[in-house]
Amino acid sequence: MTQTRSAARRGARRRLSPIIAILVVIVLAAVGVVLWLFVFDSSNSKNTSPAAKASAAVSEGLALQAKGDINGAINKYIAAIKLDKNNKFAWYDLAVINYQQGSIALAEQHYQQVLAIDPTYELALYNLAILEEGKGKHSLAISLYQRAIRVNAGDANAHFNLALLLRASGDKRGGDTQMKIALALNKNLKDPAAGSSSASSHPSTSPSSSTS
Repeated sequence: MTQTRSAARRGARRRLSPIIAILVVIVLAAVGVVLWLFVFDSSNSKNTSPAAKASAAVSEGLALQAKGDINGAINKYIAAIKLDKNNKFAWYDLAVINYQQGSIALAEQHYQQVLAIDPTYELALYNLAILEEGKGKHSLAISLYQRAIRVNAGDANAHFNLALLLRASGDKRGGDTQMKIALALNKNLKDPAAGSSSASSHPSTSPSSSTS
């Protein structure tokens, strides 16, 4: 009798095994679907985050700017800032347009905003130095060029402009030192004291903007 009951139990277990297997498959499938939905939702959230949208707006602004649609570009940069106020590229490219249009006060404010976000952003330091130099604020411009050089010691134009300002401020030795560095970094630059001069340009857009 004991053997019969044991056999019955074994038989019952064999009959339940397919059901259990099906349940396991269903559970695993459900878990897989949930995980897929979670990953998809996370990926989609990242792609549609305000920061991602702001970066896309900056890229669109650069494309419009390249086509000559300055107003369209400005609108895109402003839209990017509304989405992400810490997007330094939007502030930077807006400042560049302000400067080119002669809106010096706005350009100054926007460059300062860039540096509030990233104090080591070299192009903003360099451009703001040019702007302040143009306003006659030589001490401030010297400080900004020095900060730009600390970020990138290989910037020949920053060394060159700093050299001219130091000389104009009465620091001939410091100016001569900076000029030697500038000429060593860029053979195309010429020392004005030798009879010719080179003028620094104001960059149009940030090389990093399209990948912000």
